[in-house]
Amino acid sequence: MLQKLSPNSPILQATFGIERESLRINANHKVAQTPHPEKFGSRSFHPYIQTDYSEPQIELITPIAHSTKETRRFLGAITDVAMRSMDKSEYLWPLSMPPVISEDDIKIAQLESDHEYQYRIGLGERYGKLLQSMSGIHYNFELGKDLTQQLFELSEETDFVAFKNTLYLKLAQNFLNYRWLLTYLYGASSLAEKGFLSEEVGCVRSIRNSKHGYVNAEDVHISFSSLEQYVADIEQAVQSGQLSAEKEFYSSVRLRGAKMSRDFLSKGISYLEFRTFDLNPYDPFAISQETLDTVHLFLLALLWLDQLADVDNALTKADRLNNLIALSHPHTPLPSDADPTPILIAMKAIVIHFGLDDYYRQLIAHVEAALQDPRLTLSGKIAEQVEDGSLEHFGQQQGQAFHDYAWTAPYALKGYENMELSTQMILFDAIQMGLNVEILDEEDQFLKIWHDDHIEYIKNGNMTSKDNYVVPLAMANKVVTKKILAEAGFPIPAGAEFVNKTDALRYYGQISSSAIVVKPKSTNFGLGISIFQEPASLVDYEKALDIAFSEDSHVLVEEFIAGTEYRFFILDGKCEAVLLRVA
Repeated sequence: MLQKLSPNSPILQATFGIERESLRINANHKVAQTPHPEKFGSRSFHPYIQTDYSEPQIELITPIAHSTKETRRFLGAITDVAMRSMDKSEYLWPLSMPPVISEDDIKIAQLESDHEYQYRIGLGERYGKLLQSMSGIHYNFELGKDLTQQLFELSEETDFVAFKNTLYLKLAQNFLNYRWLLTYLYGASSLAEKGFLSEEVGCVRSIRNSKHGYVNAEDVHISFSSLEQYVADIEQAVQSGQLSAEKEFYSSVRLRGAKMSRDFLSKGISYLEFRTFDLNPYDPFAISQETLDTVHLFLLALLWLDQLADVDNALTKADRLNNLIALSHPHTPLPSDADPTPILIAMKAIVIHFGLDDYYRQLIAHVEAALQDPRLTLSGKIAEQVEDGSLEHFGQQQGQAFHDYAWTAPYALKGYENMELSTQMILFDAIQMGLNVEILDEEDQFLKIWHDDHIEYIKNGNMTSKDNYVVPLAMANKVVTKKILAEAGFPIPAGAEFVNKTDALRYYGQISSSAIVVKPKSTNFGLGISIFQEPASLVDYEKALDIAFSEDSHVLVEEFIAGTEYRFFILDGKCEAVLLRVA
């Protein structure tokens, strides 16, 4: 089906989210024994900063974003806020494996919910408290709605929910089959400090992704051969007491979008959560932009590959292979039965078929280079930092460096320095307090901040509902107007905003059979606007883009809706006049 898609199809369209765990470390380089910082506000509702298993283990959660770049950018902002809201003597541990730690150092998170607190006590009894101190990154991924719809239309399915389930289950199966490649490339939990494990394993690629990691008991067997079998196995494991709850199933990939697995059968899988990623100690945000984009291409390649034939047996072998690679020394090559060729061929096929730019070719080249030289992998670099059988000194150095970076220019919000200072300060405070934040229009400094059902629109850091002129300011911005109307339930023309011609041309695959309008974002009096009441050719569409970009650096491409246009004038809640507009 992917091969049948037009090269202009939205192959990169997706939504992303990141969850990052880290331990707070005190001035003595030990796990902090201080409570969850009060400056973070209530963790019972905070959308971005939560407590994980223990009181010093914080979890940073990004909102859903439509690009890896924006996801990582917001992760940077949350990280910046978290570091500057903690006691200044504390910093975040940059490694997945903790420094020297004992069970007495691990204080279970003092959550308001007694149910959640008791659940954590149960986890400690079942797995031991030490394992809970390992930290990692969860990569949440949903295929774009337009991409999914185009694939559905090419399929023979008549049930969209069933099709989505097939799509995501295949992605999950192939991920489990090839996750050893990610363990090889990005494994970074290389060394356990003295006393952490009951048996010494030395310097390896990823303890966290091995049998010594945070995994379920060996008698827990959940099949991915079909969604029906997956649901039945999960329910049986809970019923038998092997799992205390469905969320205790610690697969490296989780099906997401419903509280109970059985709901997937009727409501469908919404997205997948990939849990294999160790913290990257060389990156201040614990995951690099290159990793995010390489994994995105890797996931698309998993769809390109054929379906697994004997799923259960194939995944059992893949699990053994992953464990072998995870527990190998970082400078050793892959074993002979770990063949990356199929996945590399699929990644290259995606790039060629959909005409992706050189950036994606470079990503593949970096993967191939790391396959040739294990020292280029993340664990390969970390192995060279081991001193006297320990990584504590390295962790302290990196953690302090990231701490110092966070405190440089403390009046600014990292990643958002291009916005007005007052807007940056409002964003910082809103994130710190746990208010939901959305940048409606970055260029126009327009924010939406809300908590529960209370919403504030803020422009330039100082115009809010306290100044009702914020309404005409919002109306003067086409993008902001559309977002506000859409959230209020009004129908709006579908479309997208572009800041470069390359991305706008790729969008042609989604509008090639539609009537459209191409216009500059800030235009007035009809300047730079092209209207196609019949579908436009690619040549004409490109000309329209050139005309629009000559008027503004931001261009909108929207569906054209024919009809009579009226303008309603409302004053103090009363309609005073209606104007019939004639072009």
